[in-house]
Amino acid sequence: MATTEKKTVSTKFLTVYNGNICQKVAENTAGAIEVTNENGRKSHHLYFDSVISTLKGLTISENEYKGKVIESLNVKLYDGQNYECLSVSLNSNEAQSIIHRLSSPEIDLNAEIRIAAMLAKKIYSLVYLQQKGITIKSPFSKENPAPAWKQIQVNGAIVWDKTDFLAHLKQLIETINSMLNVSETQATTNPLTNVNESELVSYYNKKGEIITPEFDENGVCITKLFDKDGKPTTFNDLPF
Repeated sequence: MATTEKKTVSTKFLTVYNGNICQKVAENTAGAIEVTNENGRKSHHLYFDSVISTLKGLTISENEYKGKVIESLNVKLYDGQNYECLSVSLNSNEAQSIIHRLSSPEIDLNAEIRIAAMLAKKIYSLVYLQQKGITIKSPFSKENPAPAWKQIQVNGAIVWDKTDFLAHLKQLIETINSMLNVSETQATTNPLTNVNESELVSYYNKKGEIITPEFDENGVCITKLFDKDGKPTTFNDLPF
């Protein structure tokens, strides 16, 4: 009887920072650039012009930070060889850009897409999508508006209420996922095709227990991670 080695699958985790698609990596990674955010926290980034891949699903994850629940949009990608996950805050311009353009009637959701980012007005990041060299436009405009933010008063202060807008984004996510060619035998919590979850790489705490990493509001991993041999590792190697 012939034997084969067990296959493991890892995922490159990406985000958008200052108008660029980037991967947060360990400090000693070749080519990494040190970045200090507005809270004084340092991280190390690799930057990419774009990501060219095929969409395999959109999910929303929740992480708690200082008693506040932070929702993230996760864009699951697979190009036939590499698995990638682009994660941004659901309550962000980047998430709106991605979801609105993926809901465009101009796009073929099951064909290869190019995802890139830019800095708009030198203030905030926007994500744009291209397919076959054509930039995909949002179907929402002044003539066809998305639900607006509402100003409400909370404890005497005027704040923006995005409840209707976020519900709108979540509904679009459901619609987008329903149009993808995803294996019917694949678990709904894992939108990838042809990946056996039992073969995916896991990460552990120092005691050897499998754990799920926690992230702060800026998407920085705040959990110390180890592999099964007790060696320190980074969250960038986590699977979907």
